[in-house]
Parts: sequence; C-alpha cells; structure tokens
Amino acid sequence: MSKLSQITPILGYTKVSDELFLGRLNAVYSGTNGNPAYPNPPIDMNAFKADIDSYSGVITEALDGSKKAISEKKKKREALTKSFRLLGRYVEIMCKNDMPTFLSSAFSFGFVVFLLPFMSKFIEFLESLADFLHAFR
Repeated sequence: MSKLSQITPILGYTKVSDELFLGRLNAVYSGTNGNPAYPNPPIDMNAFKADIDSYSGVITEALDGSKKAISEKKKKREALTKSFRLLGRYVEIMCKNDMPTFLSSAFSFGFVVFLLPFMSKFIEFLESLADFLHAFR
C-alpha cells in the first residue's frame, strides 16, 4: 500500500476567539522570527509583528462595541490571517517533513495522509454496497 504523509500546519483559525488567534500569532512570530530553519520568510517579520501589536490594541478598542473599532479589527484579522497562512505554507515546505524543525516554528500540526490504493478499494466497496441496497428496493 502506498502511503505518503506530510506535516501540515493548522491554518484554520477563523472560528476561534480573537484572543486565541492573537496568542497563536504571537507564538508563531516568536517561533519563526530569527529561526535558522526559516531564513527567508515570505513576509516582512517586522511588519508582521507590528500588525500583531496593532491587532492586539484594536481588540481592546472593540470591546466597547464601537462599529468603527469592530470593523478595523475584522480588517486586521483578515490581513493577519493571510500572512499567517503564507507563513504556514512556508514552514510546511522548509521543515522538510522533520517534526522537531516544524515544532520550532510554534505552528500546530496535522497530517495529510494519502492512501490511494485503500481509497480505490473503499470506493469499490461503497459502489457494491449501493448496488446491493438498490436490489432490495
């Protein structure tokens, strides 16, 4: 059976609270900035840190319910999400599937596992099951 697994960063933080996302951003910044395993990040790390700090301030401002502050917070979160995803893909490639190197970035991980022969057998099984069930209708 062919099996290929790849360490992938978890990048889906759209449903988490602002505080949790902010914590993840700060951890990833600390883990990647100046890390010799990631020498040429695709984003300007100084600008990334400035955006994180700005986002932190806007979170506090938005607590009063001001529509302007909430709108600004959403804009900053969208921009940071794009940078976060880009940095995550960079880390995925640069870690070369080495777990200690990946973990040094402070990204959370998942695995993508491809089991191609298994999937084709499973699809055949589902098709035969559908035929079997259809015969009893």
